[in-house]
Amino acid sequence: MGASDILAMHEWAISESILNSAIDSARAQGILKLTKIRIGVGELAQLEPDILRFALEKIKAGTLAGTAILEIETVPARFSCRSCENEWGFADVKAKLFSDVGKEDPLHYVPDFIYSFMRCPRCDSPDFNITSGRDTSFSVEGEK
Repeated sequence: MGASDILAMHEWAISESILNSAIDSARAQGILKLTKIRIGVGELAQLEPDILRFALEKIKAGTLAGTAILEIETVPARFSCRSCENEWGFADVKAKLFSDVGKEDPLHYVPDFIYSFMRCPRCDSPDFNITSGRDTSFSVEGEK
């Protein structure tokens, strides 16, 4: 089993968790048929949206989400420096970061490596918060 197989398994497990949570949320809201599931995938969440979509399309069949439209959006990673209060996006530093650590993207496998490799682009402090783009979220719409 290669790394790509393990990553695909990761997306399948996350897809199942998202679907189960979406169905639980729909039931709690009195929804009888899900019509749309919106999913926000953080840029640092270690998920491939195409594999996530494929897995969700397969596992939602036969559930109250069976015909639901899936909207998957990537949520950009944003950071805030604790020293100088500068805010920046991952896109602002990604090229330099990857040139410093090499061609392989270690952040895909262990997102916390970002704390080892990245610094504030303004003051060079390694002390920053991830303010968005790390998590996965969802919302549901449906018929009652």
